[in-house]
Amino acid sequence: MDRITLADALDQAAERLDGNADQALAALLRNAALLIRNASTIALDADVDFALTECAAEWRIAKETLIRNILTQWVDKHDLSAQPGDAGDVPPAAGTASPRKH
Repeated sequence: MDRITLADALDQAAERLDGNADQALAALLRNAALLIRNASTIALDADVDFALTECAAEWRIAKETLIRNILTQWVDKHDLSAQPGDAGDVPPAAGTASPRKH
């Protein structure tokens, strides 16, 4: 999966969230897609970059491949690649709060 395909997948996941209560996650996915689509590289914090570089070297794979695998697994784990009409709704993202009722 190249970065444009990943950005498209994030946009599609955000579209499926439209109309649901989790607009914050949809906005986050759209922003991530925009950043990925418009950047030739992604800036990482130094400690994160170091950890990814070390892990990629240990596994003897490119850092970009490692990042792509991590993101792909995250999208799959959170069922963001599910098609509309699949059994069940898109689940809320881990760590997001549901809207408060007053």
